[in-house]
Order: sequence, then structure tokens, then C-alpha cells
Amino acid sequence: MTQDFELFDAADDLIRFGLSTIPNAEIPDFTHYLHTVLSDGTSDRELQEIWRNTQAEFFITGSGLRAFLARALEIAEMPRSSKPIA
Repeated sequence: MTQDFELFDAADDLIRFGLSTIPNAEIPDFTHYLHTVLSDGTSDRELQEIWRNTQAEFFITGSGLRAFLARALEIAEMPRSSKPIA
């Protein structure tokens, strides 16, 4: 079975696609949440538990999840017009 993430050339493309589903008015709440969970007080194990409780259809493990979420935060904080979907 082909996973959705395999349809994208790069992780940034997957992130941009996912972010495109979030209404502009909700982006500030999303970025605030990511700032909170990426703080030094949230362990990789806690991030994994948070991820498991989402509707995500793929797994990211260990510190890879922290890096993925940090990149999602960077992209989410870019002006919306500079995040075209490939």
C-alpha cells in the first residue's frame, strides 16, 4: 500500500500540503501550540504520544518527529503566499 507521504518529493511538500488544510485564522493557534510542545520541557516520548493521538496516517519516530514539527512550525510562520503547494 502506498502511503500518502510517498506521493511527495520532499518533506516540505508534505508539510505544505498539510498546512494548506488549516484555515488562515487558525494558523496562529497552530503555531502557538507547536511552540509550546517543542519547548525544552516536552520530551521526544511525550511528542510521540501526542502524535499517536492525532489522525496522522503515518509514523515519525524519535527525534525525527521533533525535527518534522520544527520544520512545520517554520513553514507555518512563513507568509501564506510563499507556501505554494508543489
